[in-house]
Amino acid sequence: MMKGTEKQINFAEKLMERFNNEMDELIRECPDEYKNDWIARKEEISMILQESYAGDVIHILSINDKTGKDYYITFYSRLLTNADVTSIRIKKEIFGR
Repeated sequence: MMKGTEKQINFAEKLMERFNNEMDELIRECPDEYKNDWIARKEEISMILQESYAGDVIHILSINDKTGKDYYITFYSRLLTNADVTSIRIKKEIFGR
């Protein structure tokens, strides 16, 4: 369960909804042989986000001016440079970094 104030959690949940929508769009465009991998990755990331501090989720997912592939690139770039607990967990468990 996500931790934080009610206001933080509500905002983080809206950002997570957008993340899921952006990922769903990428998955629809993905070649069939990679779809299952991307679906699993999206589900694993979503699970980690739901178990995180809302402030970390907000920091990672506040991507306003990007969509589709550019959204994912920005998301991934933020993970690489962030040292918060959520980013570290996603890098380790999902991307093996």
